[in-house]
Amino acid sequence: VALALSSGMYDTTSKRLAGAGFIWKDKRFQKQFGKTVLYLDLLTDRPLKDSPDSAMVDDVPVSAVYGVQRAIEEFREVKITGHDLYKATVTERVKVCEVGPFACLKLQAYGSRHQSKDVFDFIRAIRDYDRGGPSEASRLVRAERGRNLAYDIAIKILADHFAGPESKGPAQYADFCVGGVQPQTQDGRFIQSQRINEALDVAQLLLRP
Repeated sequence: VALALSSGMYDTTSKRLAGAGFIWKDKRFQKQFGKTVLYLDLLTDRPLKDSPDSAMVDDVPVSAVYGVQRAIEEFREVKITGHDLYKATVTERVKVCEVGPFACLKLQAYGSRHQSKDVFDFIRAIRDYDRGGPSEASRLVRAERGRNLAYDIAIKILADHFAGPESKGPAQYADFCVGGVQPQTQDGRFIQSQRINEALDVAQLLLRP
């Protein structure tokens, strides 16, 4: 996302976000909608291996992350209808990055913060890919090799955390799918095992030579 620089005649980015109800908390902007919290993370590309991992854009601290430029370049447009921050009903066409760059970004995020939601997003993006299924999704991920600095990092994280059924990645995926509730019945344990195998199937698909 390119942010225009402020000048004397415009509010800064942080002031505009504050005016829309966002607060700066725990190093990110967030806004409460009833029981739901909307998080706004601002990223910029990290183009070289020795590039800094953060930047100031306008008056906002921005994380510099490998692979952001690829996510901007490889996208599809999706039409959505809903309410904007001013509660007006709007229909917009938004750009959504394709599955290859998305997987690289998600695995990087998982490697740094180890959150179950990142594993879930990654696995389901590959498993349920709507333009050719898992095999086509895996082809698009491998197409990032040599084009995306995040690719090698992502594959290493995948190999380290998805080595087998006892590994952290599959276990977190299964736990997220059942809402963090440990299975107490044979059927529950069977479903948990299925989810672990889903995660391993995706990982093995991407780790094939």
